[in-house]
Order: sequence, then structure tokens, then C-alpha cells
Amino acid sequence: NKAPYVFPIVGGRKVEHLQENIKALTIKLSPAQIEYLESINAFDVGFPHTIIVCLFPWPVRLSLN
Repeated sequence: NKAPYVFPIVGGRKVEHLQENIKALTIKLSPAQIEYLESINAFDVGFPHTIIVCLFPWPVRLSLN
């Protein structure tokens, strides 16, 4: 993962699903892999950041970051 602390919301119906999700936590992407993934699809920071950007002028946004 790219960030040191990522807390995914896991959904599954069986214990096996949870076990597979836990195994996925060991996956490490190289910097080249991360760069490739970021180049093909822009990251959407999502709510609430996207709504803040629309509602507040840029000086206010700077103080919110």
C-alpha cells in the first residue's frame, strides 16, 4: 500500500473472505507500479473534500488542508 496506515472497510459473507482480505494486506507495490496505476486513473479524494473545494474560495481551502 502507498500510505503507512490504510484501514479498508471489509465486506464478506464467509470467514474465508476475511482471511483472503487479510492476506491482501501483505501486498507491496513498487514505486514503478504505483506510478503506473496513478498514471492511468486519477485519484478521487471523494467526499467531503470535493464538496469543500466547490463551496469555499481558495484561501479558505488552504487553511483547511
